[in-house]
Amino acid sequence: MTASLIVDDRLAKRNTVLLAFFQAISGSGTTVLYSSVALLVSGTMSVDKSLSTLPVSLLVVGTALGALPAGMLMRRYGRRNAFMFAGIMKACCSLLLAYAALVSDFLLLCLGVTGIGLLVAVSLQTRFAAAEGASEAFRPKAISYVMLGGVIAAILGPQTIIYTKDWFSPFVFVGAYLAQAAYYLLGALVISFLRLPQVKQEEAQVKEKGRSLGQIVQRGDYLIALACAALSYSLMTLLMTSAPLAMVSCGFSESDAALGIQWHVLGMFVPSFFTGSLISRFGTTRVIAAGFVLTGLAGVAGLTGIELTNFWGGLVLLGVGWNFSFIGSTHLLTSTYSETEKSTAQSFNDFIVFSCVGLTSFSSGKLFFTAGWETINLIVLPVVFTLLVLLVFLGVKRMTLSKKEG
Repeated sequence: MTASLIVDDRLAKRNTVLLAFFQAISGSGTTVLYSSVALLVSGTMSVDKSLSTLPVSLLVVGTALGALPAGMLMRRYGRRNAFMFAGIMKACCSLLLAYAALVSDFLLLCLGVTGIGLLVAVSLQTRFAAAEGASEAFRPKAISYVMLGGVIAAILGPQTIIYTKDWFSPFVFVGAYLAQAAYYLLGALVISFLRLPQVKQEEAQVKEKGRSLGQIVQRGDYLIALACAALSYSLMTLLMTSAPLAMVSCGFSESDAALGIQWHVLGMFVPSFFTGSLISRFGTTRVIAAGFVLTGLAGVAGLTGIELTNFWGGLVLLGVGWNFSFIGSTHLLTSTYSETEKSTAQSFNDFIVFSCVGLTSFSSGKLFFTAGWETINLIVLPVVFTLLVLLVFLGVKRMTLSKKEG
């Protein structure tokens, strides 16, 4: 390994630590929102209770709508400045949420949630920022380590709700949203120390020569990476949001359902300790394929019984499968564009991914009540099979190119 490569990876490792901490702190703030907003609407606001989940849906929609502007923001001002701006503005939106909870204003609540959703689209690009400047060997590990922030967020967010929701009693969750604002500001402070490598001068001079979005998406491996990312997230969302409904309808308690989701979330993020190493050892397409096999097995678990072990086991398999396929897809995507094309390619990827996730989250409840749990699990299998065929095709193509170059 050359001296310059060692220096690059030292910088990449430093940046990865900062990005992982930023992801953990920012994710904790957003988890506060997921854990509280529906309860706030249904419990204290004078609106139709069927609108309780609307703010959560607006968060997902905002993330999808913010994906393309996020790329433009980073291209113009740089990743560090964009991340800092997002953290500060999310804190402002959190203050708006605290005020909305204080005066019980549903429209202000929806406005604040939508604003945070738009800005979450910026924060989500931490996984791409971690790959920049890293060697080919360290890149998948960097992406994986940043995703570890989700473990902290999954623990810290709910605990924040428990300890702060009654600070301003009888106005619930006002304290939680003030704590959320503090998380976002802390994240902005931490990310201010980020030092990403500068684009080389010769690359800056040919910046206008990068391919258009239409030319980028015509590339087969980009489309496969995009499809794997979007569908891994969508399948996970479909099963995850339907499983608690299915558990309760089968006679299990809300506590059983909550515990199943907790194990699922741990399955989503704990494997990040070693997913990058698996990609380095076995290759990107194999790890993505393994993730989809696990997702398929989660569907099989749902089809073979309605015992608690079927639900919990399926949710764990689903979480680990998402981790492998989504992190692998992110790494695959980073190999399909040049430095000058990254903002366009990455932001379009996130736009498609979260548009699909938003559509899935909107339709999952209706699909469960109209078609049933068995049908939802049946939907998973042909999608997984199709993606595995595409991954085999990509693997064969890359192997053929490697032999020709050799």
